[in-house]
Amino acid sequence: MYYGNKTVKEVDDYYAINTDRTKYPWWQHNECEKIQRAFNNHAIMLTLAECKLIYEVYSDERYCASWECGLEDMTEEYMFELLLPWLIDVLGDRVNRISILTEQLSQNGYI
Repeated sequence: MYYGNKTVKEVDDYYAINTDRTKYPWWQHNECEKIQRAFNNHAIMLTLAECKLIYEVYSDERYCASWECGLEDMTEEYMFELLLPWLIDVLGDRVNRISILTEQLSQNGYI
C-alpha cells in the first residue's frame, strides 16, 4: 500500500478493500469499520486496510475474530484495549522489515 500524501479516507477509497465480497464479506467490513472507529476514538487514524490487517493477524494468531463472542460483540473501548498491542506488534514487525530492506538496498548501492 502506498500512502503518499493521501488522507485516510482517500486511502480507503483508493484501495477499496470492500469491493470483492468473496474475499472480504460485508460482516468483516463492518467489523473493520468498528475497529477503525475504536482507534479513531483515541485519535489513532487507521485506514480500513490497516484495520483489516489487524483483524486478520488477530484472527490468525489469537482467536478467530468472527466467532461467537468475537469482535462484533465487543464494545469499541474493549476492542481498542484488546487490539492496541496487536497494532504495536504489527508496526514493530513492519519497522523491522523496512530496516532489513533498507539495509539491503544500501549495501547494494541502490540508496
